[in-house]
Amino acid sequence: MFKSIFYVLILAIIVNLVQSQALQVGSYARYQEGTCPTPTGGFNITQDHFGYQIINASGRNTMANITVNSDSSFTGSGYLYNLNPPYGFSGFTSVKGIVYNQYMFTATYAKAPGYAGGTFFFQFNSC
Repeated sequence: MFKSIFYVLILAIIVNLVQSQALQVGSYARYQEGTCPTPTGGFNITQDHFGYQIINASGRNTMANITVNSDSSFTGSGYLYNLNPPYGFSGFTSVKGIVYNQYMFTATYAKAPGYAGGTFFFQFNSC
C-alpha cells in the first residue's frame, strides 16, 4: 500500500514539474535582443492541440506548433514576411528557445534565405 502511495506521489510531482513549464496564454510584449526596455510589438499567445501559437497585433502568425519540453526548451516554426514589396508571407524558419517561467521566454529564429535570424525576449503583459 505504501509503495503505491509513493508511486502516486512521484507521478504527481512529475506532472506538476511538467505543467510548470507551460506558458501563460495571453498578451505578451516582445523585445529584440539588445533593445530593452523598448518593446518591438505586442503579441498574443494561444494554445491548441498542435501546441502554442503566437500572433502579432496585425493578426499575422509569427510562430506556430511550439512544443515545450520538460527541460524548459522549446521548438517550433517561425513565419517570415517580406518587409518590402511584394509584401506578405515569404516562408518558414525553425525557432528554438527557453522558457524561463510561465511569463517569460526567449525565442531564436534560425537564418533563412533573405533573413538574418534573430533572438527575441517575450514577457507577459499584465497591464
